[in-house]
Amino acid sequence: MGEVIVIASGKGGSGKTTVTAALSCSLAMRRKRVMALDADVGLRNLDLALGLADRAVFDFLDVINGRCSLEKASVCHPLVQSLYLLAAPQLSYGELAQAFTPEVMDGMRALCSELSRHYDYVLVDSPAGIGPGLLLAAAGASSALIVATPDLACVRDADQAAEVLLSLGIERQRLIVNRVRPSLIDRGGALNIDDVIDGISVQLIGVIPEDESVTACLNAGQPLPLGKSRAARAVGNIARRLCGERVELMKLR
Repeated sequence: MGEVIVIASGKGGSGKTTVTAALSCSLAMRRKRVMALDADVGLRNLDLALGLADRAVFDFLDVINGRCSLEKASVCHPLVQSLYLLAAPQLSYGELAQAFTPEVMDGMRALCSELSRHYDYVLVDSPAGIGPGLLLAAAGASSALIVATPDLACVRDADQAAEVLLSLGIERQRLIVNRVRPSLIDRGGALNIDDVIDGISVQLIGVIPEDESVTACLNAGQPLPLGKSRAARAVGNIARRLCGERVELMKLR
């Protein structure tokens, strides 16, 4: 059985979706069979981050409601073997309620259970906030990655998201500190890594530096790990740790 991991942040702008895409790609490049599941209904962007926007026709709600098969809705990445995407539905504000019914929650649990039988890792990209969107994204998860940037607002919101996930019984949680700028930390303009860990009380699994290539890759529809940036190397190290390897934290200075 594969591991179903929900990736949450609490606050928008933490880079959660970019991390989900990059980590999915990194794991697949390590010969793992990976499903990237976008659970951010209404504001889906994981297809863009993976460069699959023109290929994602169906979504997970189509599968849950029986409108198409899981096989038909799953999009295979053309450049990264064994990496697949299951997109989120693009619902209007007035349609969002239909995604958060008890029936859809049960369907998400069943879907994640089915995916875990076919994939080594299922990475579920959750929406920002701690409302019903997070509950849906976490419905079938067995563990979590909390993504936070080193600023007070993001740390506070990430801690709230971690508490919500804990209340759902997801005890195995690990922290990714994203978009770290050592020069800004030195000037007192950002929290240091220890402050972030103390503020969220979740075990650290990796630190990703601020990197201009991240935005360039996103706009080009190219998964970050296909390049050779420092951020790509940091994500690769996180993938190695998820696979059980002992890897030292990358020096950011």
